[in-house]
Amino acid sequence: KFACINAHNMDNYTISGKESLNLLRTKKEKRYARFIIEVENIDENIARKFENDLTKFHASCGCTTGNYFLITTLILGAAYLYLTGQTVNNWKMIIQGFFILLSAAILGKFIGKLMYGFKFKKTVEKLGRQLL
Repeated sequence: KFACINAHNMDNYTISGKESLNLLRTKKEKRYARFIIEVENIDENIARKFENDLTKFHASCGCTTGNYFLITTLILGAAYLYLTGQTVNNWKMIIQGFFILLSAAILGKFIGKLMYGFKFKKTVEKLGRQLL
């Protein structure tokens, strides 16, 4: 696995209580290398799970979902050509195919970014309930 962003020169974000968790909700544009939870009343294993989930969801750029969309569209397109007996026999079909694949990848990336942003917010809310 690889991340689309470079983790060098990024700070960790330490969650030490409700205040730092609420502050995280307002910092939408900032990227962090890793999330660290330092709260006394939370189980160590639960804290590590939250750290890993927050880091993964926050760093996700949607590339994996974009790749899935691209590969799926490529397979479906090849299956369509095979089942209909068509062949790629001119530049127009190649260019159309390229733009269809590019559109699928961009759509997948956009959906992946939205999906992981939603998962990040849900994880922050879940952590907030744990800190009550």
